[in-house]
Amino acid sequence: MATATLASLMEGAQREDPRAQYLLGKYYEEGQEGSQKNPGQALQWYTKAAYNGENDALFRAGYCYENGIGTAVNLKGAEDWYLAAANKGHLEAQFHLAELYSRGGPGVAKNSKAAFDLYLKAAYASHTASTRRVGECLMRGEGCQATAEGASMWLETAAKNGDAKSTIRLAELYTTGVGAEFPPDAEKAFGWWMTAATAVEGSIDVIDKSLAQFKVADCLLNGKGTEANQQVGMQWLIQSAQEGHPEAMHVYAKILNNPLSPDVPKDTVQAMEWLERAATAGWPESLLSLGNAHQYGMYGKAIDFDQAFYFYEKSAEKGNGKAMATLGNMYSQGLGTTKSPEKAFEWWLKAAQLGVPVAQNEIGYCYRDGWGTNQNLKGAVEWFTAAANNGHADACCALALSYINGRGVQANMEMAFEWFNKGAELGSGKAMYNLGMMYKKGDFVQKDDKKKFAWYENALRNNYEEAAYDLGVCYLNGESGSKDPVKARELFVRAHNNASSAEACINLAAMAVNERNDWAEAFEWQMAAASKGHAIGMRRVAIMYKEGKGVSVNPKESFSWFLRAAQAGDVPSMGHLANCYKTGFGTEKSPENATTWEIKAMQGQVVAQGANFK
Repeated sequence: MATATLASLMEGAQREDPRAQYLLGKYYEEGQEGSQKNPGQALQWYTKAAYNGENDALFRAGYCYENGIGTAVNLKGAEDWYLAAANKGHLEAQFHLAELYSRGGPGVAKNSKAAFDLYLKAAYASHTASTRRVGECLMRGEGCQATAEGASMWLETAAKNGDAKSTIRLAELYTTGVGAEFPPDAEKAFGWWMTAATAVEGSIDVIDKSLAQFKVADCLLNGKGTEANQQVGMQWLIQSAQEGHPEAMHVYAKILNNPLSPDVPKDTVQAMEWLERAATAGWPESLLSLGNAHQYGMYGKAIDFDQAFYFYEKSAEKGNGKAMATLGNMYSQGLGTTKSPEKAFEWWLKAAQLGVPVAQNEIGYCYRDGWGTNQNLKGAVEWFTAAANNGHADACCALALSYINGRGVQANMEMAFEWFNKGAELGSGKAMYNLGMMYKKGDFVQKDDKKKFAWYENALRNNYEEAAYDLGVCYLNGESGSKDPVKARELFVRAHNNASSAEACINLAAMAVNERNDWAEAFEWQMAAASKGHAIGMRRVAIMYKEGKGVSVNPKESFSWFLRAAQAGDVPSMGHLANCYKTGFGTEKSPENATTWEIKAMQGQVVAQGANFK
């Protein structure tokens, strides 16, 4: 049978029958009826048929030249053959020529306008794939003016003609919308995702179908465009994951580790299996999650910084900005790698350029402090501004402080106030505290004890522990509306415990003496302040050792603390230290040292320690 078919085609071809020559080319190209494929013979017969006017052969010859069938790839040759067939109305040739123009390549310039015109011509002749391409071009403005309305019309036409890929494009279009002219429509998006997800096998490729299944799951789990249904949503999610969709695997792993319902038990083992499958498929978020698992001991993994670094690096290599920012953190702390400020800066910069706010903020600090790079105060302000505009609360504070101190930008208290306000709106307790400081100092705004108190309260409510001391002062002095020493004490103790506030210790010492005449407790609090490096606390500890208040007289300890306080810049302690050397109190007499400290005391300035902008 095969011989008879080949013989009859060969006979017709040799009689210069164009159709027979074309079919003989197909015979050799496809290896019909069990015969061996012969690409070279196929192209030879296509060429003969084409020269004899066979339109299908013109197209097929172009296809061979484009894909290197029976010859080397030759895009210019493909263009010539496609163009000849397209000019004779061959729809597939018009489509393939348009595809060639849309990509361009060696010998063929990219020409989006020519591509669109060819797609449109074929689409008007009901060529379904071209109809979809017209819709896609109108979506993206490729070779034409973008119009979402027009895109949806052409895509719906293609979808009704059985083009499953068009259902994906329609779902994407209705999910995102395009400006005011074409707002998102979650209900229509869900409908098209469902159409794609339930498409007949073979009408849509596996990748597109698994994507659609995942999107249907997302809509059902989160109530997007349809009523939320966790049970059905999970069925679609699992189906998509089993079909190999990496994001579905990732989300399924997350849900297994943190079930949607308290009635569903956590399954860390299964979660890790799916996370690793998604990571193997190259999903950047899963690689990032594996890094987190190893860094923080999640998903049953032991803490392993080396492995964490490995997965962060893999995720970063795939363009994940969060992973890049985390790599910067790893290099900055020397976790899983050698500490390197330069490498930290390099990865933070990559993440910052991708718009990751936390990395933009870090780059701001690097430029401000000259860490890992040369100091660049103007650059610091630019990156703090970028991070702040992207909603990073700490960057708002850093930017406000730049305006207060005139570092990298002209000093401007109004701008500082504006950025502290934005930080406060983002929930930053630090920004709230600094607004309180502005109302305390009367910087740009009028002094206002009530507003100061309110902002300190808000700051503490938002876990900014530094505010506990300042709020305690308000209660101690009655700035809250009524004096409340008990509340003040509670806040000072909190500031000592949670914010390591030396000033709070100083106030607690004073309260112990003034309220209870308890010098022993006062000594403990002054010692706590001194141990935190507070110069005045050091001096007072020295005095208490000298006078035996709250502690036994101890000249050596007294001298030691006067010396520490003086070295910390406390001018009164310099005078006390000079007197110790004069009289030999706690140390050997030394007129020379006494004179040295007297001179320093006369030249020195009193150390000012207290609340300021943070």
